This record gives sequence, structure tokens and C-alpha cells, in this order.
Amino acid sequence: MLKRMICGLTLSLLWAVSVDSASAGPNDNYAVVKLENKTPYRIRYSHRWDNDGDEERGQIAPQKSYLHWWTFDYAGEDFAPWFYVQLDGGSGWYKLGTFYSPDTSGKTARHYVITHKQTEDGVVFRLGEKLETR
Repeated sequence: MLKRMICGLTLSLLWAVSVDSASAGPNDNYAVVKLENKTPYRIRYSHRWDNDGDEERGQIAPQKSYLHWWTFDYAGEDFAPWFYVQLDGGSGWYKLGTFYSPDTSGKTARHYVITHKQTEDGVVFRLGEKLETR
């Protein structure tokens, strides 16, 4: 449990300083984040935009993904709130950055992957950013 809390805190701190600092382009109407479930389990989670946003529930089937997006008030607005996620059974919230996008197709979404590890205490789920290699 302590290990999971430390891991979550470390990831949150890393993401807090790694937010995409590029400005939104004139055709960027959305801030998009993609959550991908790479486990054999159905993942249930809570999510919200910004620290004081309305909390909503979601779920992702095994080996599937789900997109969330923030719609800007105007194209190129250049501000998107943090996206917060709490996996069921987890003790804290992940603070996720987004990528600006002209659409909600997910092609330019900031991509996060949910994985799992079997421990003595049961299954532990992890959320990490997928880094693209070219």
C-alpha cells in the first residue's frame, strides 16, 4: 500500500513538471488525454477536470482505451486544466497533462497506459505515460 502511494505521488510530481508547454495553435479546439487499459481486467475509475471540477465515473474494458477532452471556449485558447484520475482501489489522484488538438480523434492525445502487477496483497494497478519512439 505504501509502495503504491509513493509510486502515485512520484508520478504525480513528475507529470506536474512535464506538462506540455507548447502554445495551442490557431486550429486547436481541444485538450485531449487517452487512457489505455493494458490489463486483463475491467478498470473502473473516477475522473475530473481541474482540482475542483465535477467528479465523474468511467470504466475501460480490458485491452481497450478511452478518450477524454476539454473543449476550449475559442480556438487557440492556450489554457487547459489538469485532468485528474483515481483508479478504483487506489488511494490518491493522478494529475495528468494533456496535448492540444484540433479534433477529438485521439491522434494527438497525451497517452497514458494502465498496467498491473500481482503482489502478495493482490493486484496493483499503475498509470504511466506512454512515450512515443520514432
